[in-house]
Amino acid sequence: MAGNYGMYLMGMNPRLVFDGGVDEASQRTAHGILDLSSVYTTGCVVFTPDAGFQGLDTFSYHWQYQFFGDPTPRSTNVARAEMQVGSCIGIEAAGAAVWQGNTVVGAGSETQATVMLQNPRGDGAATTVAWTATFDSGAVQIFDADGREILPGQSIETVVPGYTPGGGGRAWFSITIIGDPSAVGATVGIGIGGVTPGYEPPGYPGYPPTVIWPAAGGGGGGYLPLSVVNADIDTDSNNDGTIDPDNSPAGTDDPIEADANKPGRLVGVGDVAEAILRPVTGITPTAADQAFAELDAPAGVNVWLDEAKTTPVISGGGSARWDLYDQSFPSTIWVEGVASGAADLTWSVLVGGQQAARDEISLKVVDVYIKKDGSDVTNKTSTVIVGQRISLEGVCFDDGITSKQWTIPGSDNTRVKDYKLATGTVTTLSNADLKSKDLNFYWIDGGDNLVVTYAVTISGKVFSAKTTFKVLRPSAALAATETTDDPKVHIETPYAPDTYLTFGRSVLNHTERAGVKWSGTVTAPTGGMGKIAFMQLVVPDRDEDFGYGIHATLTSKGAKVADDKEGIPYQKSDSINPGEATVISRNDSPAVLLERTFAAASASDSFETFLMYQPTGTTTIWVTLAKLSWSWQGEADNYSPLGLGWIGGGYDTVGAGANSTELPKWTRAVSTINYVIQ
Repeated sequence: MAGNYGMYLMGMNPRLVFDGGVDEASQRTAHGILDLSSVYTTGCVVFTPDAGFQGLDTFSYHWQYQFFGDPTPRSTNVARAEMQVGSCIGIEAAGAAVWQGNTVVGAGSETQATVMLQNPRGDGAATTVAWTATFDSGAVQIFDADGREILPGQSIETVVPGYTPGGGGRAWFSITIIGDPSAVGATVGIGIGGVTPGYEPPGYPGYPPTVIWPAAGGGGGGYLPLSVVNADIDTDSNNDGTIDPDNSPAGTDDPIEADANKPGRLVGVGDVAEAILRPVTGITPTAADQAFAELDAPAGVNVWLDEAKTTPVISGGGSARWDLYDQSFPSTIWVEGVASGAADLTWSVLVGGQQAARDEISLKVVDVYIKKDGSDVTNKTSTVIVGQRISLEGVCFDDGITSKQWTIPGSDNTRVKDYKLATGTVTTLSNADLKSKDLNFYWIDGGDNLVVTYAVTISGKVFSAKTTFKVLRPSAALAATETTDDPKVHIETPYAPDTYLTFGRSVLNHTERAGVKWSGTVTAPTGGMGKIAFMQLVVPDRDEDFGYGIHATLTSKGAKVADDKEGIPYQKSDSINPGEATVISRNDSPAVLLERTFAAASASDSFETFLMYQPTGTTTIWVTLAKLSWSWQGEADNYSPLGLGWIGGGYDTVGAGANSTELPKWTRAVSTINYVIQ
């Protein structure tokens, strides 16, 4: 095929000067030869390409001329001639891996290629080129730059800009090629063809365009041979407990990257997730160093050869590479979560330093930890004291959390959400409290190795963190003694004419002869400075008989009420220092005033006495260290019409003190209960 290139300029003694791309002696270009026999008559150079050449050949030139009477030769600007020989349509995959002459396409992974289109027009006008791709859609898929699939034989029109003296005349159409697993090991190809409008450029003198010369009405085509290679890494990406191969028709794990609603394989910080490296297929090296398999991991994970994490593969991110000549890479790896966030592992086949095929697994590293008073206490032991508020925060920065759960050892008898001694109100931890991110509670009993767990559920998988408490509790002993009076329950007239039915003799402030005396010995632990006191509950049941069948009763109807006659706590509190055995003593002598108008009177009161402790601080509560029970009963009869003569008696019971965590609860105080006429 020959082409004429118009490059004539009117003038005196014109001379064609080559600036590059031509050997002036032989008039040869890089891929052809020039015929200059008519250049000074028609302005055209005839180019004949070498046999079998297809492609682009170029040279540059300028004209030198001198007008009549002009003493100085003049020159035109340097121009460039381009000769496109053969096809105006082609395809290439520049930079892609090549194996045995074929471009390597990964099964399920992307390879980029370019369809090249040339404008055959020489007049500088744009033109539309229609082209098609021929390929086996069962072996590969092709997509355009916008992600639209290109089907075999589908006509695609592309506008190609026209040539100008400065260049142009070309268009590039980017495509993405994805191999199908069923074609692994096969050699397939993509054929590109089409028809471009031929054009015969003008060859008149004075027109020096940059022109290409395909055959008139020609088109041509291109062919890209492919080899499909498979690199496959799998993990339990949908967290159902099974690793499904992505190449299996029944597989449900991969490609996880295509589904933004799935987080990928979830793994906790410090935990490991199993992954499978499948044998590489579709390429068989015949010697070492021809092809490699490479595993790349981000900084958020470590990779191990074993679940016990004894043999590292990748630490703190990086890559590991194996020669495919002997396929020596491990079949199973274990990925450890190091830092929270997304982490994609890439498994690649490298040929000639280029990535030939690849597969990915997506992981999400989930970090769950526990803060106490703002500080991280995960996997740590905190030493605290009963009655101190424990403020915990469960932390997990993940949008996919569907549930939260705290687990605290013990029961309502060992920890509470809150307690108010002044009102006898105990607030226990509810299910809602244990399902919240933030948790506040109090230990009311001591213990070692009390493990608190915070767990979150993400995509059906549970992740948790633990912290341990050592809870210190003061040692305590509680005992009670009865009055030495005989009888213990008797009639007493301390200030005539007032007469009492009493247990002991504290009416006269004879504390040494009180009905019952309690003594508690408490030793606070290190850091346990605070207060100790008694709190007393009573079940009162008293009767005043006015005769003639008229009675007045004072009763709580079996309910325990606060004995607040001596205050809450009972007769105030004493301070206590750590490490010191502190003794606290109090007493009680319940009595009934015998009015002259009474025909008779009786009492039957039951008491519970609590030895309490509260550590120093603004966010502490009272807790129980020990408890004892006691009661008294008495009856009195008025045998004198003037009410001056009473006979009566009764008895009491005083139990032994014992360690206890029971918190005194009530809904009313005894001072609010009055006698009611029956």
